[in-house]
Amino acid sequence: MRWLADNIKKGSSADAASAVTVHLEAAFSAAHYAGTEAELARLVLPVIEPWLSAPVLHVGLHRWKFSEPTTAHAEPDVWRAEIGLGLAGDGFGGPHVEGAALSALALVDRMAETAHT
Repeated sequence: MRWLADNIKKGSSADAASAVTVHLEAAFSAAHYAGTEAELARLVLPVIEPWLSAPVLHVGLHRWKFSEPTTAHAEPDVWRAEIGLGLAGDGFGGPHVEGAALSALALVDRMAETAHT
């Protein structure tokens, strides 16, 4: 398990019944990508149940095959001023939303420098 979050506490669920979001490690996800929801529940539930204060009533599985980069570009962004093209994101700044945000900010800085020259 990479992380587990209570959806009410993170603000993505206003329902009285709590729900959690669990993100699994990339290697585990890749190895078990073709598994059924029931197969994955049998593997994952014993790991997460100690963190929960109530029994699991329902499991919903979502797969994002390309949810994070497997390799990252060495620079935080790519900016080609001569053609006005820039690329940013987690494939440059590192996985997770923070890496994507930092990459975008780096690109904005480079674009601004070009605009002032």
